[in-house]
Amino acid sequence: VNFYWPDDNGPEPDLGDLDSWDEQRCAAALRNENCARGGDVCLPLLVAGDFAFDIWVHQAPDLTGKVDLGCNARGKRQWPGRDVWVVQLDEAAMSRLQSGGFTSQIQVIHQRLTWLKEHRGKHDPDTMRAYHDLGVLLQAVGHLADAEVALAKAWRARRRELGPDHPDSTHSLNSLATVKHRLGRSEEAASLHRQCLAVREASLGATHPHTLQSANNLAAILESIGHRDEAEKLHRRALAGLEAVLGSGHRDTLVSRDNLATLLKDSGGEKKADEAVKLFEASLRARTDALGPRHPEVLRAAVALAGALEASDSAGARGLEAALALRRRAAGGYGQVFGPEHRVTMQAVAALAALLGRLGRLKEAEPLHLRALKGLDVALGPSHPETLRCAGAYADMLRADARAEEAEEVESRALRPIGGSTPSTLSL
Repeated sequence: VNFYWPDDNGPEPDLGDLDSWDEQRCAAALRNENCARGGDVCLPLLVAGDFAFDIWVHQAPDLTGKVDLGCNARGKRQWPGRDVWVVQLDEAAMSRLQSGGFTSQIQVIHQRLTWLKEHRGKHDPDTMRAYHDLGVLLQAVGHLADAEVALAKAWRARRRELGPDHPDSTHSLNSLATVKHRLGRSEEAASLHRQCLAVREASLGATHPHTLQSANNLAAILESIGHRDEAEKLHRRALAGLEAVLGSGHRDTLVSRDNLATLLKDSGGEKKADEAVKLFEASLRARTDALGPRHPEVLRAAVALAGALEASDSAGARGLEAALALRRRAAGGYGQVFGPEHRVTMQAVAALAALLGRLGRLKEAEPLHLRALKGLDVALGPSHPETLRCAGAYADMLRADARAEEAEEVESRALRPIGGSTPSTLSL
């Protein structure tokens, strides 16, 4: 029974001895003839168990550590008589659902905007919110230029009517900066993120989660345009603040830790590489404790740690063996969660094969290379970068096994769909 009392701000219904407001709303909805049929409706969803969360037993990953068991996303405790599950899909499934459902949502917001501007004016809070929501949806479906226009209108209107330090104003500013970065205008995006960070520092304080998130966002942009030193300082600041405010196991903290670890891994240098390994190890432990060993986020953390171990010179042979165990874990886990032929599974198998080849275990690596190459060809297409990368790794393995002619044939076959003529094309 998911109906709520029509007006949360109105008078509470008189329902006798029921002391739970949530229970009162459910009971009131059932007594309302316009809502009574809701009690008879059930929507069956068949999903993998790892994506379904009973809120009385385990919150969904994005709420773990943020709200207590039995609470909704706003932290409000639900009536214990309700059987509430949350289904959280993987990125690929979410993308398909969003691309199919956003068109109608965009049309609805356009209609709402037209009505709001006519009846309430362009400076009304609901009009500004509609512009912001429209921009977010347009960004989600890839209409970035239109999203920029809508978010710019929302930000300018909110800044003028509510003030530059109002949470709604900084929210629109942050979203606008994200769109500009996706449009390839990273310098503009960095400037807006700096502005957002400064405003949030002044209005919310240096340790507020929103301020720390702005530091994280700015760090990511700076890293992408090569300002690694400043990005590292901001990542460290964000991580230290989030650990202090939200705790080391909070999802935002885990994301921040991974961001810093990735930057350190890619920066080069033995000291930074070793620190990256330790950070990824901490993230993997925390995610495993919170989500269990087979959850996709845990498997992604295992892949990240494997990559850091492979990149670390000081890890040595023991580090590569540890990375190999993690690669096996990821390939097997993804196969169980997504299926043996899924693109994510195939990518994990390809990475496992590449590491086996690096370790000289060519007989074990070759069937995995062939499986991954065939699977990626079907899942992503012959000219996809992941397919080409897998073909290149397989060719390298064949050369290491003194099978140069076979390696050239693999490269030639891989290059044919994209018109390449030399192995260097495959490397590119």
